Amino acid sequence: MSPHRGVYKATNPHDGNIITDTPGVMWGADGMKVQTVDEGWAWVFSLTEHWNSECIGWHICKIGELFSALEPVMQAVKKIYGSLNKDIAKGLLLRINYCSQ
Repeated sequence: MSPHRGVYKATNPHDGNIITDTPGVMWGADGMKVQTVDEGWAWVFSLTEHWNSECIGWHICKIGELFSALEPVMQAVKKIYGSLNKDIAKGLLLRINYCSQ
């Protein structure tokens, strides 16, 4: 046995599907940096409804910061719930993909 062998980890029972039975249960947020021909690098942030994979919010900007990443969430909450009041979307789960970007 190699002294450098890692500790055994149990397999992840998650099958890779994140689908809800009804809308408004879980949304997924993600961001990526893309290069454009004319403007150089830009950030694209999106928000997806896990029930039907619909893109319900998006934002494109030059600087990818926290407030830019939250813009699609604010768009979707306002569009679907009608306002940004406190607790308006209480109980809604937000899944964030912490990618390498």
